[in-house]
This record gives sequence, structure tokens and C-alpha cells, in this order.
Amino acid sequence: MKKFALCLILLLVSVPLSAGILGLSAGITGGVELWNTEGSGTQTFTGIGLTATISPPILPISIRGGLEYAWKSYPGDVKLTDIIILLGLERSIAPPFSPASLYLGIGGEMSTVGNGQDESVTDFGFLIYGGINLSMGMMAVFAETGYGMIFADPNYTHIPIRGGIKVSI
Repeated sequence: MKKFALCLILLLVSVPLSAGILGLSAGITGGVELWNTEGSGTQTFTGIGLTATISPPILPISIRGGLEYAWKSYPGDVKLTDIIILLGLERSIAPPFSPASLYLGIGGEMSTVGNGQDESVTDFGFLIYGGINLSMGMMAVFAETGYGMIFADPNYTHIPIRGGIKVSI
């Protein structure tokens, strides 16, 4: 029993402070989404969202969830909105003794597009993303971009360009 307790204490002490004791982080994001629908060209949406990541210290990957609200206003009080839910896996690579780390991820997305007139369409797709994370103790700032495709009729692609701040729990 003493050996088990000693191993448990050593495991908890070896967890980096920037990862938090539980390996959980949550934060807010903001940025733009560049949407390209077949036949209608590229449109720029403004977006804001929430993100949460769990990074168990014994696994080389993290599980990430995200919720984003993006919108674009047109003349005449017309507003096109998009709610995006992401569930993905990401892998972080950090040089020794550096507060910066790079990460790559892939995930599934659910997109609900509405036009402000009680009409909305929900479709599914994927997102491949990557970014840089700068850790400052229990907080971190990050910037990321990616490429996603939503399988709809017609299909559309998007390139998110976001930044944000996360707090480790």
C-alpha cells in the first residue's frame, strides 16, 4: 500500500503545473470564418466561441470540444448565422523548457446555418486544424487555423482563423 501511495504522489508531482492537476482547460475563442460555397464565392463570418480540452497526463493526445457562433450581417437587417459544434482529437508537440507548443488536430463538426427567419439547416463534416499555444502558468493564449468541409447540398468549405485564451483547471 505504501508503494502504491508513493507512486500516486510521484505521478501527481510529475504533472506539469501548466497542464493543471486534472488536465482540463477551458477558454474563449474569437476570430473569423472564411466560408466558400460552391457557386457563391467566399464569405467572411465573425465568430466567438467556447472551447474545452481534457489532456490526461498519461495519454499522448487530448480530447477537445468546442462551440462557436458565427454571423454575417447583410443590408436590410438580414443576418446569416452558423452554430458549429466540434469534437476532436489533438496532439501537442513542445520543445523542452519552452512555454510554446504546436498542436495538430482533427475532428467532426456539426453546423447549423440559419437565416434569421426560423429556417435552419443542420449538416455534418470534418475539421483539420493546427496552431500554437503559449503557456503562462495556469493560463495560455493560442492562435490557430484549419480547413473544414461540411457535407451539404451543395458542399461548403471553411477556413477558421481564431485566437483565444485558456485557463487550466
